[in-house]
Amino acid sequence: MRFAIALIVLALVPCYASKAWLDGKVVAVGHVSDSGRQIPTATIVLYDPDNANPLARRQVWAIATTAQLARKTRVNLIVGMALKAYVAGETGHYYGYVVIRYTDDKGRAKGESHAIMQALGQEDIPAQ
Repeated sequence: MRFAIALIVLALVPCYASKAWLDGKVVAVGHVSDSGRQIPTATIVLYDPDNANPLARRQVWAIATTAQLARKTRVNLIVGMALKAYVAGETGHYYGYVVIRYTDDKGRAKGESHAIMQALGQEDIPAQ
């Protein structure tokens, strides 16, 4: 039994480590109301052209503009900004997180997690 669990863990680790960064774009900024608080958000579209499901090739998310578990938010989400990101797993309170790639002051690639506030549909992409 332990051997089977170890094999499953070893099989899953490379999948997580080699997570594919998707191209994306910020299409709107605004806010959502959460228990009476106004939380600044950005609407982003992530493009996944290799997805076998044609309806899932464009994912639309409303995410919090403030990074989770960070002293300072490094990524300034403004309309029209291109980005690299991927969606991380769900939690009890949020749909999950969008991890956005950025370059730090020393030129190293880093990731910053932003909570997903709402999963949106294609009709929620503003006309450009």
